[in-house]
Amino acid sequence: MTTITTTPTSTAKIYSDFIVAIHLGTDNLIGLIGRRVEYNNSYALMDYVTEPAEGCMRRGCIYNVKKTEKKVKDLLAKLRQSIPGSLIDKVYLGFGGQSLHSVEQVVRRSLEPNTAVSEILMNDLNEAGRDRHTDGLDVLDVLPPACFLEGRLEKNPVGTVCHDLEACYQQLCARTSIHRQLETLLTKSPSLAKVLVSPLALADVLLTEDEKEMGCLLIDFDWGVTTASLYRDGQLQGLCTIPLGCRLVVKDLSSHFSIIETDAEACLLYNGHALADENDTSNFSINTIDRKGLRSVDTKEFDEVTEARLQEIIRNVEARIKDFLDERAKNNLGDYLHAGVIITGYGARIPRMEEAVMQVFPLDAQSRNRVRDDIKVKILKGDLKEEDINPQAIGLLVTATGEPYYLNCAGAIPKPPVAPPVVTPPVATPPAPPKAEESKQEPQPEAEPPKQPKETKKKSWFDKAKEKAKTGMGGLFDDVE
Repeated sequence: MTTITTTPTSTAKIYSDFIVAIHLGTDNLIGLIGRRVEYNNSYALMDYVTEPAEGCMRRGCIYNVKKTEKKVKDLLAKLRQSIPGSLIDKVYLGFGGQSLHSVEQVVRRSLEPNTAVSEILMNDLNEAGRDRHTDGLDVLDVLPPACFLEGRLEKNPVGTVCHDLEACYQQLCARTSIHRQLETLLTKSPSLAKVLVSPLALADVLLTEDEKEMGCLLIDFDWGVTTASLYRDGQLQGLCTIPLGCRLVVKDLSSHFSIIETDAEACLLYNGHALADENDTSNFSINTIDRKGLRSVDTKEFDEVTEARLQEIIRNVEARIKDFLDERAKNNLGDYLHAGVIITGYGARIPRMEEAVMQVFPLDAQSRNRVRDDIKVKILKGDLKEEDINPQAIGLLVTATGEPYYLNCAGAIPKPPVAPPVVTPPVATPPAPPKAEESKQEPQPEAEPPKQPKETKKKSWFDKAKEKAKTGMGGLFDDVE
């Protein structure tokens, strides 16, 4: 079981490093925000939301462009609520619909005797391996090559001496018209980061390295399409998409038993079987069309309708997979795919689906709808549970945060505008009155301060007697002229 820890969402935080991915499914469109936690090689799922397709998608491809654009905008609006204050600048799109398939591109080189394979030579081969000359197809991705030196598989060819070198590339292609429709969904902000191949992302989180090395077949029984991926020697050997999905099973049941599709779907998962039992005489009850009562349905008949359509889908997978095998592997599939068949998706939930697959493929089959145990994801959305998460979403998160696909989807947070400094206008000073012209006359000397009268000295008794005598004697002692 995958270790996923649920943590309630805390206070709002501004994030500057995360990825945003949207998976375009036939029944639902899935949006997510996440990031990789480098210190322990785990992942943080910050938000996960869904939007019902409601007819805008068919067989995994865009059917109504305007409606799909509206769904994508609604998903992004929901995702923005979980990262207030942060901006979404780029978005990954996950595609796995009709016309998606692999094309093998083989590049050969003859080397001089005693020449070792160099990095420059491998770069030249990689450029040639990405070329595509088929009209009407676009290359969505190119996987690292399987290199054969003198006819022997060599996983690390650089530095090895050889004469003949053959590099086999798996190009993942889709119709040009479909690729252009995907690009038109995100033409402004946010822009398209990259189109990811959803079946590859799903395989990376469901399959172990040992299973890929030993050889296995991964079949995704989705609602609108069925995708098969063949692995051997640790690499993808071929991928194909069958335009038949589990929705056809539900439509067959709805038409045959005259019931609405939602009731047919519920009966398929809880009462139906992928294989009919000849000895089964049981029955179960379903709602009448007016939903006012119940009516009985024979279980064997119900399963026979289910089995007929599922066998058609599985036989189509078998026919397409043989295109990737040589004659020896076709006749001894058990010796080529030692890890057997792994089934996933909506169809893996139908009872006895493994037995239905093993009737066509002489291999062990097992259902798997959960990611590997070694992939640790911390859920930061408090009300989200592990069982509510589609493994396809985890696959997109792991692929988008890894090399060589990683692009930071966070936009630059604009700095708050700085208010201009307040400048106080200078107060107008009234002009000074004109100065009076200075007088041309010479400056007059300052008037001396008036002299203070000297204090009269108080006369003594002798002076008084003398003055009295002088007055009485008539000037007797005055000088004669």
